[in-house]
Amino acid sequence: MATEADFNDLVINHVDTLLPHGMLLAVLGEFTFEHLTIQHHITCRYPQWAFAQIPTVINIRERPVIARWLKTRQPVIIDIEQDAKLFFRA
Repeated sequence: MATEADFNDLVINHVDTLLPHGMLLAVLGEFTFEHLTIQHHITCRYPQWAFAQIPTVINIRERPVIARWLKTRQPVIIDIEQDAKLFFRA
């Protein structure tokens, strides 16, 4: 069975060469109506302060980046500074 350390190694040694993203957050959760409930997460170089700001239960209407993923069902690559509007609706 793969571990979180194995996942980090995979990201750093293989994914990083294709997508030099610098950090990654992968989440397993459950969708119910308009909410996403995070049940488990794995981070790779993702700042703890940034993850600490993500609630366990998320209203999808308030998070355009999640809405974008739901619409496309494709990986969403964002730039934290340039795509700030995708994190929260004003």
